[in-house]
Amino acid sequence: MEPPSWFWAILLAWLVGRDVTNSSLSPSTKETSGTKRPQLGLTATIGLVILAVAGLLPAITSTLPSSIPEMLEVGQSPLITDKQQQQTAAPDKQEEDIARIQNATLGFEKVFVINLPDRTDKRDALSLVGTLTGIKLEWVRALRGADVSDKALPLGVDRQGWRDGGIGSWRSQMNAIRTMVEENISTALILEDDADWDVRLKQQLMDIADGARLLTGMAKQEPLFQTNNLPAPAADATSSVSSQQLPHSRPHSPYGDDWDILWLGHCGETFPERIPGHEVVDLASARYTYYAMRDDETIWIGGDLNREPGTRWVHFSGGPTCSAGYALSQAGARKVLHALSVGGTLIAQLDNAMADLCRDHTPWDAARARPADTATAHVNGAPPPGYAGARMRCLSVTPAVISQHKPRGRRAAESDIEAVENGHEIREKGESPNLVWSARLNVQNLILGLPMENQFEARKETVGREELAG
Repeated sequence: MEPPSWFWAILLAWLVGRDVTNSSLSPSTKETSGTKRPQLGLTATIGLVILAVAGLLPAITSTLPSSIPEMLEVGQSPLITDKQQQQTAAPDKQEEDIARIQNATLGFEKVFVINLPDRTDKRDALSLVGTLTGIKLEWVRALRGADVSDKALPLGVDRQGWRDGGIGSWRSQMNAIRTMVEENISTALILEDDADWDVRLKQQLMDIADGARLLTGMAKQEPLFQTNNLPAPAADATSSVSSQQLPHSRPHSPYGDDWDILWLGHCGETFPERIPGHEVVDLASARYTYYAMRDDETIWIGGDLNREPGTRWVHFSGGPTCSAGYALSQAGARKVLHALSVGGTLIAQLDNAMADLCRDHTPWDAARARPADTATAHVNGAPPPGYAGARMRCLSVTPAVISQHKPRGRRAAESDIEAVENGHEIREKGESPNLVWSARLNVQNLILGLPMENQFEARKETVGREELAG
């Protein structure tokens, strides 16, 4: 096998160094040696040095990071890069670990999709998308509100004030979460049946996993977070103690084991310090630190309200809305099932109720959460029963990487939860907010092996043709 270029470069550098050293010897030294070595001229020596450095340059530059996402603390300049902050395994081990996201369940143990049996159209569409993008989906039978007994409704739910679809959505997702608890599923991604994603989702998630592990790793160094932290349950409950005590053990999830909810799909999100009335304790905390993925070509909109165009952020949740796609750990599934079904008061629709958990009941808040024992306590400032001290560890991705697709066809068919405005109208072309290479809009291209289509560029071309025709 031919030696690599760096071998020849090192050899040349050694020869140059040896000859230069010999040329610097005193005349008496050379006379007593009894031998004469040919000496290199100055020009030849400089040439060999340049050649040696040029040969070593590829080997040197290959070890340098390229296009590394950065950490950005609120209101400050970029501080540190992700690779510089790895505190556990070596980079090659970490990359190998995160590569598990390339599997058929995106690095989670399961990917669930909630679907009403009569919405065969939605199942057909998402089955195609899942197969073409290499994702294995497991279907959860959704319920309508009328299928849920009044006796099974938690405190706070009044059929007169709640939409039937809202009750059905809550119970359907509780069923999926309960399955996680019953089967001790370590992590699961839960999708609604109108979900869509970029065809490059797996690569996006590998970058997101870097951010999730880095932020939770930073948070675990904080005494308050550490005090209120809960260990992630092991896949085998009988070995939970020993497995949790192993130092630097491989996490069960490539996203790390120190989160409860990972919001990958939402309609909108903010950063914790921007929540009205939120009390910022320490801006240096991981809670107010963002992990930035810059120059992300999978983004169409300009990141956080054009604050940094082309940037996607991983951060601790501020309060996301909608539930197009979110992941739960086993610890998170237990907390949500308890708070939103068993022991809590459901004061809002499911997505907003989960956002309340992530907004006000994190490890940072648990120490100062006040108990509540009245139905009006939440209005007066204290959390409602079942919410206090939940110690939720929630991470969000902004902009989201999972979107709610609006399909071509009758607008009335878009939602099973609420009536759609102008439902009698026909949508001529489907769309998925913020997804550049929408998987749903590229199904035919994926089947035929054609180049992917950017829905926004195609839309601009269409508008341009219409303007010319006008």
